[in-house]
This record gives sequence, structure tokens and C-alpha cells, in this order.
Amino acid sequence: MAARLAIAAAVLAVLAAEERAWGAAKPRPVLRSAAPLVLTPRTVTPGGTVRVVDVVRNRGRRRSGRTRTRFALARNRVELPLGERVVPPLRPGAASRRTLTLSAPFAATPGEWTVIACVRKQRCRASLLPVRIPVPPQAALRRPPPTVEERIAEPLPPPVSDTPPLPTFTGLARIEDCGPAIPADDAPASAFTDMFATTTTGWTGADATFSVRLPSGDDAWFFGDTFLAGLTEDGGRSDPYPYIRNSVVVQGDCLTTLFRGTLDVPFDFEPGGEGTWYWINQPVVHGATVRALLSRMVGSSRGDTVAGSALATYDLALNRVTIDEHVPTLPGHWWGAAIVDEAPYTYVFGVRLGTPRDLFLARVPYQLLDGPWEYRTATGWSLDLADAEPVLSDAQRLATQLSVLRDGGGWVLVSQDAFPGTTVSVWRGNEPWDWGARKTLVTLPDVADGAVYNALVHPQFASGEGMLLSYNVIAGPEATMEDAALYRPRFVRVALP
Repeated sequence: MAARLAIAAAVLAVLAAEERAWGAAKPRPVLRSAAPLVLTPRTVTPGGTVRVVDVVRNRGRRRSGRTRTRFALARNRVELPLGERVVPPLRPGAASRRTLTLSAPFAATPGEWTVIACVRKQRCRASLLPVRIPVPPQAALRRPPPTVEERIAEPLPPPVSDTPPLPTFTGLARIEDCGPAIPADDAPASAFTDMFATTTTGWTGADATFSVRLPSGDDAWFFGDTFLAGLTEDGGRSDPYPYIRNSVVVQGDCLTTLFRGTLDVPFDFEPGGEGTWYWINQPVVHGATVRALLSRMVGSSRGDTVAGSALATYDLALNRVTIDEHVPTLPGHWWGAAIVDEAPYTYVFGVRLGTPRDLFLARVPYQLLDGPWEYRTATGWSLDLADAEPVLSDAQRLATQLSVLRDGGGWVLVSQDAFPGTTVSVWRGNEPWDWGARKTLVTLPDVADGAVYNALVHPQFASGEGMLLSYNVIAGPEATMEDAALYRPRFVRVALP
């Protein structure tokens, strides 16, 4: 009997070993959380907020399911819950990055605490920089401390949503990609589409697609919501949502992506303030600087809204020199949609969102965007913004991005229909405030599973086949993850009538 039991035990041991070996060889997801990055300020009172960057990467060989990262303040074996966030499914090698605003528990006592992040049941990762809870003022000290029951009863905060970062402390990152073929100025439009379709490092997709020729002969492309790297072997993306709100790509012998931070923890090229971000409008070269008007955006339950304008100045290497965050504007006005230098003035075009959608015009002394602004009225010009009157009104034909340029002795305005229209229209005028009848310039092709929007003209790339026109492509999260091309600009050439 003893011999039989010994044989049975040996057989079971072998089977268990084989099962363990099979389990080890079976592809599985392995999620790892990076040490959470605590953004400044790191001194927070109980009930205040602490901002944390969380990065979760799948280092396994199988796609992960939807999971959660749990955050807590830790000190002396005491953990106080901060909240949690949902981590989307990740392909092997993919990462998910989010910037979170977490509420410090009222039970946190004065001193230095560590922020910990735990994904699934792995060992938690601790922040390198602590969070400091200051000693409360004397009036607060007279309040009795919370009881154990009160601390236990304190509910776990719900999963938090992302907030725009404020990375003023991070440097400018430059990621070079020499894989794409760089087209000549007069190359077919498909060559520009291919250039942006074949990026693999740095910039891998965005919208907006403004451009300006630099004195060096390079071209700077200014983009809106941007993906960085994160491509999969089958042509998809590891994350369905863009990582940063704006970026720049310099087109020279290679493509060089400019943003702040690192690829693992990226931040906007032009960071906004708490709860806001910047939409960069048409850039222009003025002397030894590049300047652009920025629309300050705020998210709300009714969508993104314009909360103000700023004027950014960069050197020719696109390092920021100054930013004026108090450019006069009116609610819902989107200034800088187009800028044209025509001595003795520089003309600035703005769009008022809503119905009807209106085009406004301002002028400043030549290349002096921080000089006195005059606004076009029904009868002339005024220094008072409140006197401004539309120079063109069309509810469906004007986009938030448009192009205005000189053509011969006149002016040309090009705009795509309001989203999701596919018609690109053109207006001509003898003056930038006197526009004639609208004509259809081109109808853009439909995109399966997506939409096209915000077409722009890039006059420095004109050829015998016409002007180079870009347009943006967007799709839903699932389609974007399946096909990275559904969030990259495309190009056509058009002849102005």
C-alpha cells in the first residue's frame, strides 16, 4: 500500500510540474506600472489635490483585458486610498499613460507621504518624490482628529478622469525619424500623405496640420491632439486616444518631433494651465522668431470651449521665448485661424463659433502682433474689440481652421465645411473684408469608419499641379486602434479658380 501511495504521489508531482511548465510557456499579459510621477506642487493639504502621471505597460506576450490602477498615500505601513483609474486593454509592448488629479484624504496627518500605484495584484510601485502634508494652522489643530471609525468609513474616491498637464518644468524633447521619404516641394500630394503615413518613432498621428517655412528652408508642422509612437506590428495603435494636446514636427532631411517630457511620460509642446490646454493656430515667421496665436481651451459637459487667446513667441529652433496669455478676445472667438503679412499691416482672422459662424478681421502694424490691434467694423476700423463686425457669415461653410492668402492682386479664402462636411469652398475678394460668392474648390473623399475635417492650404508647396491641401482624418476609438492611418493627415492638390 505504501509503495502504491508513493507511486501515485510521484505521478501527481510529475503532472503538477508539467502543468506549471505549460502555464509558464503559455503566452499571457504581464502588466507593469512605472513609479508614479508626482507633479508640482507637491505640498497639499488634506482635501486638496495632487497631480500624478501613471504609466502602465504590458510586458507580456498576450493582449490584456481592461484593468484598474489603485493609488494610495503610504507611510509607516499605513495606506490611505487616493482613487483609481481604468486602464484600457493593452497589446503586448503597449503602454497607457494618464495624468490624474487625486484628492488627498482628510485622514492624512502632517509629514511626507509616498504615492503608490498598484496594477492588478503585483507589487506596488512608489513615487520617487514624496507628497508633503503641512502642519495645519492653529485653528485647525483645535479640531479633534478623526476617529478610527471615521477613517475606515471614508469612501474610496471614484475613478478619476484625465486633466491636462502643466509641465512647465520639463524640457523640449526632440525625436528624430529618418524612415519616411521627404518629398520635394512640388512632389505629388500622395508623397506628403506617404511621408506622414510611414512615421514610426516620435509623432505617429495628429490633427490641425498647420505649416510654416522656416528661414533655414525646413518646414515646421504644428499639430493638435497627437499620438507619439505606440504603433503595433499589424498597423494599429496600442492606445485609442492621443497622448498630448499639441506637438510640432520639423521637416528637414528627417522628421523631428518636438514636445515636452519623454516618450514614456510626454507633455504638450505648448502646455496650458490647470484644467486648460492650447490649440495652436497658424504660425508665422517674423524676423528671427516664429509666432502663433493660441486658443485656450476648456473642457465641459457640452464639449470643448474657447476660454481666451494667447500669443506665443519662439526662436527659430522653436524654443519658447515668451507667451502673452492675455490677448483681448470675446467669448467663443477663435483668433489666429489665419494670419497674412501684407505691408504695412499684418492681418489676423478670427472665427466666432456658433450659429451663424462668423469670420472676423483684425490688423496690426506689419509683423507686430503684440502691437495695437484694430478691428474691422461695418464702416472701417476701431481700436475697440466690441465694435468688431463679421466680414463673412456662413453657418456651415466656415471651419475653425481656414486659409487666407494673396493670389495675384486679390485675396483668397479657403475653408472646409463645418464638421463633418466634405466640401472645401473658396471665396475671392479685392480686400480681406470684402468677399465675393462662394465656389466649390474640391469635395474630399469619404473615409470608411471615419470623417474628414479642417482642410488647410500650404502655399510654400505650390506646384504646376496646384496648391497643396491637407485634411485631417478621425475615427472612433476601436477603429483608430485597428488602423493607425485613421488619425493621420492626407493631402491633395487643388487649382484655385
